Amino acid sequence: MKPYLRPKVVLTATFLHAAILFPLTATAQQASRQAPAGQAQGSKVQVVVSHTGQDAVGVSLVGAIKEALTRAPSVSLVAVGDEAEVVLLVTTMNPEPGKPGTVTTAAWTVLLLKDATRAYLGGGLRMCDPGSVPKAASELVAHIVGILAGRSAEIPSSAEFGKVEAAWDEAVEAAAAKLPLETCGVRVRDAFLEQMQVYVKWTRAASLTPDVQQAVAAGLSYFTVDDGLGKKIQAQSEQLSQCRAELAALKKATKK
Repeated sequence: MKPYLRPKVVLTATFLHAAILFPLTATAQQASRQAPAGQAQGSKVQVVVSHTGQDAVGVSLVGAIKEALTRAPSVSLVAVGDEAEVVLLVTTMNPEPGKPGTVTTAAWTVLLLKDATRAYLGGGLRMCDPGSVPKAASELVAHIVGILAGRSAEIPSSAEFGKVEAAWDEAVEAAAAKLPLETCGVRVRDAFLEQMQVYVKWTRAASLTPDVQQAVAAGLSYFTVDDGLGKKIQAQSEQLSQCRAELAALKKATKK
């Protein structure tokens, strides 16, 4: 989202109340993590794998998963968590300790990394023996790639994320252009832009996104100024200033 100038007066209480009333959907959430510097929109999703477990088959399975991720065209395997957008957590154990190296049970979870939170994308449980490790790894990675594709609007490096963000900016700026720059000392347009930005960050932190058109319409309803009321207030202000000036002149004449 584009940064906007902070207004002198922000209608925070009114707009936060409006935010509660905005309709939300859970199909394309943001967050709001920024794409890493130099990373183009639509590039590969960066994934890091974290493994807990020491059983031999489990270690082999995780190795095969990493190899399958490197071959996937839409993801990029990274070794450092700070560089990743998505973390794949894998916990393995041998359910038959008396027969080492025969089978592993793997619990897996996919999380989207955000600024201060992690959003759950999917998870499951699989079992495999040494002979089925490559197949199990390929099937799991294919399933994970499918999950990421279905939730692409939440992932900053995806093209879909860029489209959602561009549509939001375009709608908000078009709506802001309909508002006056300033009314009764309040910088209405800047206040609207600032609070719409706050709102979209809030929805992404909550793994939600607003329906753009309905959210903007609701926002405008709280920021649209009654021209008649504004003119009346301005006229009363001018009358008050005139009265003060006349009173000051009268006091000055009385002293003489």
